[in-house]
Amino acid sequence: MGITGSFTVSRNEGSLTPVRNPVCDRACKINPVKLAALDVGEARIGLAVGDLGRAWAFGRGYLVRKTLGADLAALRAFAEAERTEKFVVGLPLRTDGRPSAQAERVLGLVEAMRREGMMVELVDERYTTKIGQNRLMSAPKRVRQEKGKLDEAAAVALLESYLSHPAASQAESEPSS
Repeated sequence: MGITGSFTVSRNEGSLTPVRNPVCDRACKINPVKLAALDVGEARIGLAVGDLGRAWAFGRGYLVRKTLGADLAALRAFAEAERTEKFVVGLPLRTDGRPSAQAERVLGLVEAMRREGMMVELVDERYTTKIGQNRLMSAPKRVRQEKGKLDEAAAVALLESYLSHPAASQAESEPSS
């Protein structure tokens, strides 16, 4: 799996920055590139999908975490079922920009996903859980109390933020091996 031609890379003050490719902008409207977002927690992984070039993301529930191998198999099956080409994974940073304790666990999963040949881009997920909570406030009580709904809502917020500012993401995109 991999995206071909959707981004070009430019050097910006010594770092690599993904930049929208106008050729793909036209092509993606015909055959959009599908992305999956993951909000990785200790117990669950929130799931969302969306198309590059469009502003909306859609929740796809959540995975209950088991072992690393089981998580990888479930994510691969999810990607195949949804026909996604790339994962956008939230990296939990503190408000000062330093990695949180959960960030180390997320990086372990991301490294394993990349070893499995999955294309993964890390993005700052600060405040996505709060955005998800705000969105769920208008949902019925039974929905708000369902375990995993907040994880799913955070994944939707993460992907919608990414889709609205793809060139601004603090991404680490690595092609599949």
